[in-house]
Parts: sequence; C-alpha cells; structure tokens
Amino acid sequence: VPGILSVCGTLFGRGVVVKNFDGVQQPGEPGGPNAVGFLDDGNRIVTDAEGLFSVANMLPGYRTGALDLSSLPGYTLAPNLYFRERNSQSRLVHLSPGALVRMNFAVTPTFQEGTQS
Repeated sequence: VPGILSVCGTLFGRGVVVKNFDGVQQPGEPGGPNAVGFLDDGNRIVTDAEGLFSVANMLPGYRTGALDLSSLPGYTLAPNLYFRERNSQSRLVHLSPGALVRMNFAVTPTFQEGTQS
C-alpha cells in the first residue's frame, strides 16, 4: 500500500515579465522576483530572484493558484494574445499522483519603457 507522500506531486512555475505577450519567457525577458501567489490549499508562494517557485508534496487533483498583483507594484497582468484562458490572475491545473505540473504567470509594466511621467 503506497504511503501518502508517494502519491503527492510537485507544482512549479515562474513569474515572468513579458514583452511580446505570449506568456512564455523569451531571451531578454526577466523573471519576476518576489511575486506572491496563493494556492487553493492555503499555501503562500513567493518567487525567487529568477522568478521561480516550487511546492513539493502536494496532494493530487485539480489545483488552483492566484497571483497577488499587489505584490508587484508597477506591474499588471500581461494579456496573452495566444491563449485566452491565461488572461486571468488565477490558474487551474491537474496534478496527477507523483507528477510535476507547471503554473506560470506573466506580468508587464504599467508604464511604457523609455517614457517619463
């Protein structure tokens, strides 16, 4: 009989500052450090200096996460021109037993680069 941790999975992802609005980090697009998110089980996630995060030993099933935009002053959710379901602060993923699943978030500056107020 498998133990409880043998069926757990790992959730990982990245917060990225995008410029081409595809939701995927491209060369020259930095990670979003110190972005805060909340998972459906109450866990609080914070991205590292490269914009990465991971949560191990999560129970399988449908899992949701939401980006806290107030943790990123000067940024807003980046519109995704290719996948409409990613135009939200929340994500829904299915975590299979023992699997890895990715949950990414993309933001963009609320100001135009090269302009001054």
